[in-house]
Amino acid sequence: MGDANSVLDAAQARHLVRRTGFGVDRALAASLTGLTRGQAAARLVGFKVRNNAPRGRDFRSLHDKWLKQMVGTRTPLFEKLVLFWHDHFATNFTTVPRADAMGRQNRLLRQYC
Repeated sequence: MGDANSVLDAAQARHLVRRTGFGVDRALAASLTGLTRGQAAARLVGFKVRNNAPRGRDFRSLHDKWLKQMVGTRTPLFEKLVLFWHDHFATNFTTVPRADAMGRQNRLLRQYC
């Protein structure tokens, strides 16, 4: 395993990126290779909280915009945390059939994730 001062090799960096995001971003993994575990963790959690929640008039457009944002983000851990909390509170369009309410929840999760 290792501690915060252990240096990440390429395989460990890819594993870390896969676990903290949605698949492996090879450029991100390459940028973490050679850093210590502590430095890599600091870089991944060092994102600025931004409230750029997707907006849409209907559920389908809101959903599709959010998915596109999750997979195309430069801060995958941030998006993964928003998704985690969304899943934790178990809300969906069946229980909350209003796109505006779901959008407000997404903005709230982004603010405090």
